[in-house]
Amino acid sequence: MKRWLLLALCWPLLIGQGSRNFDGVNDRVDASSAVLDPKGQAKTILVWLDPDVVNSNDYYWSVNDSAGTRSAIALISGGFASGSIQFQLSDSTQDSTKFLIRRTSGGEVGTTGWYRVAITHTGTFTDATTVKIYINNVEATYGVSQNGSATEATHSGSWSIGGRTADDTVNYDGELAYFQYFNRALSTVEIEEAFWHPTIVADGLQWLIPMWGDSPEADLSGGARTGTIVNGTATSQDGPPVFLTKRWRRSVIERLAVAIMPHRPLAQTLLPRRRQEGS
Repeated sequence: MKRWLLLALCWPLLIGQGSRNFDGVNDRVDASSAVLDPKGQAKTILVWLDPDVVNSNDYYWSVNDSAGTRSAIALISGGFASGSIQFQLSDSTQDSTKFLIRRTSGGEVGTTGWYRVAITHTGTFTDATTVKIYINNVEATYGVSQNGSATEATHSGSWSIGGRTADDTVNYDGELAYFQYFNRALSTVEIEEAFWHPTIVADGLQWLIPMWGDSPEADLSGGARTGTIVNGTATSQDGPPVFLTKRWRRSVIERLAVAIMPHRPLAQTLLPRRRQEGS
C-alpha cells in the first residue's frame, strides 16, 4: 500500500522511460498502418535523438511513396554535411533535382547526448523556406534550400522510424525516443511543451511512438497505429529527461509498479540511467 502511495505521489517526476537503440544496419520500427498522406499538408515532426554516428546518410524517419519502392519523405541525420539534419519531399517522378530539400549547415547534432530535433512545414512544395528546422529550440542555419519544382509525390506508403522498407542502406545508428507527428505547424512554444511533456499538445497529434521497449510499440496519440519492431531493434535504459503528463499517469505507474523488486530502493527503480542532453 505504501509503495503504491509513493508511486502515485511521484508520478510527475517519472522521467525518461528508456529508448530504442538502432544499430545502423537493418533494424527499424514500422507503423502498423499508414498514418496519413501528408502531401500538401502542414506538418510538424518532433524526435529526441542521441546519435552514435553523425556523418552518414541515415534516415530516422521515412514515408514510402504509393508504390512502396522509395522514400517520398525523409528526415536524414548526417549525410551530406556531418551532423546536419535534412528534410526532403520527393516529386512524383523521383527526380532528386526536383525534390523539396531543406538541410542545415552541419555540426548541429553530435554524439554528446540527447538532442531535440523539430521540423515544421506549411505544406508548400515549391518553397523550401516554408520548412523550419530547430535543434534544441533554436532554428538552424541552412546549407541547402531547394524548392520542389514538379508535382509532389503521393505519400501513401508505409511509415518507418530508423530506416525505410525499400532497403537497409540508410538505417539510423543511435538512440531515439518520443517520435511525434502533427498535421499542422506547431509554434516554438508548443514544440517545447510537446518535447518535455509528450501528449500535452493534443491538437493535430497523429502519431506518438515513445520507444519504451514494448512490442509492438504503443501509439500514445490515440490513433492505434502501433510500431512493429523489425529485426530486433534493441531497447535502452538511457532515455531523454521528459515528464509524462497526467493523461498517461495510470499506465506509467502500473508499468513501474510491476518492475519494482522488494530488495531495490524505490529511487533506483524509478529513475533510469540517462546522459546529459546535448548542447
